Amino acid sequence: MLKIADVARRGMTLIYGPPGSGKTSIAIRLASRVADKILWISTTEGPDLLREAAKRVGADPNQFDFYDFPRAFRQDIAKYILDRIPNYGAAVVDSVTGMTTKQTIDVVTHSALYQIAKEKPIILIAEEDTPSVAYIADHVIHVWYRKNSLGHYIRYIQLEKSRLKPPGPRYIFDIVEGAGIAYLYPIRGREEVRIVEDEKL
Repeated sequence: MLKIADVARRGMTLIYGPPGSGKTSIAIRLASRVADKILWISTTEGPDLLREAAKRVGADPNQFDFYDFPRAFRQDIAKYILDRIPNYGAAVVDSVTGMTTKQTIDVVTHSALYQIAKEKPIILIAEEDTPSVAYIADHVIHVWYRKNSLGHYIRYIQLEKSRLKPPGPRYIFDIVEGAGIAYLYPIRGREEVRIVEDEKL
């Protein structure tokens, strides 16, 4: 997981996956490691829920300024970020698909958000595979889950693309309430797993 934390410190990082897979939790944890003060723009959750989510993954909510943008005002989001980013060490947009239409997502991502990413790290969250954004992004992280035969949901995370490092292995992860995120890295060919300490993310 150290690889994911390292790449997110520079450029634009896209985290994508289905609803409920843990994208927001991963983004909070990553952002808390790359900057002391983070601008968080949400089109999906209010500030109170996001503060609780930060506590749940062991991040300090005071590192974040959470702003809730209704989708009706999505045309203003890019300008809002551009105006305020000088006061922050990083920015998060949750979700990038909520701040623009599918027809203009590549234009907004490249013309505004990627320009910010040249100076400060920016993390974008998307609920679906967005090829045009993934193409522009410096780093792409896929988060997903599967339901096993016992009815338990198993969450996965993988670094699919990075301009700094080769793609990474698939990790199994879970959210440990109030402590952070625990990861398991399966070792092929042996009946054991290695626990990856959360401080590496």
